[in-house]
Amino acid sequence: MRMETRTNRQVFGIQGIITGPNGLRVAVRFDLIEFEDLIDGLPGPKFSYGVLHFQEPLEPSIESRLLSATHLSLAGGGIQAALCLYKLNSFTLIETIKNFAVQPHLAAA
Repeated sequence: MRMETRTNRQVFGIQGIITGPNGLRVAVRFDLIEFEDLIDGLPGPKFSYGVLHFQEPLEPSIESRLLSATHLSLAGGGIQAALCLYKLNSFTLIETIKNFAVQPHLAAA
């Protein structure tokens, strides 16, 4: 059995929004790398790793809400997915990335 890992997607410095329970919304920039294992050339499991850069300093109450939330979503740069925070600035996606068209008036200049 031959296994290799390929990079499916790499994005850096993408503007986005994290949303969560009770109206939680936090502006971020994020870097994301998505990988996929190929087993004998056939697609296998996908996994990802990302880094968050917060647009504004976070209040302690927002920090604790982010770290304790059981469901967070990340949207930006034409993607949307549920995420799991490892620490305040690092994450993985816990579902398949949903792609959507970026509206021209929302695209970064």
